[in-house]
Amino acid sequence: MKEDRAYRVVIRNLHYSIPTEDIKADLQKQGHNARHIFNIRHRVTKLHLSLFYVDLEPKGNNKEVYNLQYINNMKIIVEPPNKRSTIIQCTRCQSYGHSKTYCTRPYKCVKCGEDHMTADCRKTRDTPPRCALCSGAHTANYKGCTIYKDLQLARDKRTIRTHPNAPRPLTPTSPSPNGGTSHYIRDGTSFSQVLRNTNQVEKSDTLSLQLHSFLQEFKTMFAQLINQNSMILNMLMTVITNSQQSGR
Repeated sequence: MKEDRAYRVVIRNLHYSIPTEDIKADLQKQGHNARHIFNIRHRVTKLHLSLFYVDLEPKGNNKEVYNLQYINNMKIIVEPPNKRSTIIQCTRCQSYGHSKTYCTRPYKCVKCGEDHMTADCRKTRDTPPRCALCSGAHTANYKGCTIYKDLQLARDKRTIRTHPNAPRPLTPTSPSPNGGTSHYIRDGTSFSQVLRNTNQVEKSDTLSLQLHSFLQEFKTMFAQLINQNSMILNMLMTVITNSQQSGR
């Protein structure tokens, strides 16, 4: 039921090494009961990020969680999660619009389209796949499937009708002569603008990954330096204590 669903938020600027139990305890002190808390990883590098998904128990004060500024004495930002950009697909029946958790339809294989679980499929690599939705020569989760394209296009049209200021949907250019995947551009955008924007996005992603990798290495080196300094300090304290005792 809707009233039993967890209220999900994203908490930024919390270090991934903080135990989730500590976060849960601090939230409870501030009047919010967390059902689940888990760290978010980078979708490409799989490295831990300073982001946490928090599922709160449904209460009347759930929206007040956005007013929180500190957790475990750390300055944080609470914000709603990003909306899913793709349509959810069931891995049981391969249909769109729901997940396998709420599906009672017969099994459909994602690879061959037959009535069995994907894990039980005996299709070899030499055998071409078959889509369970459109019977095309591809797997059922292929985003180039005509069924998925039609659903995504209808969703984009609904978004524009509901939010007039939203970005316009992507429209395909003429098909590639070598049979490759078609490129998509926005209406009214020149080819030079598409190339310039694409290069800017790729450079930004590369710089972000390099910066994230550098910060992770710096944190590791800094932690090792602190541990070494602690060991040296303990040794000095031991030497001083022994010398004082021997002097007595």
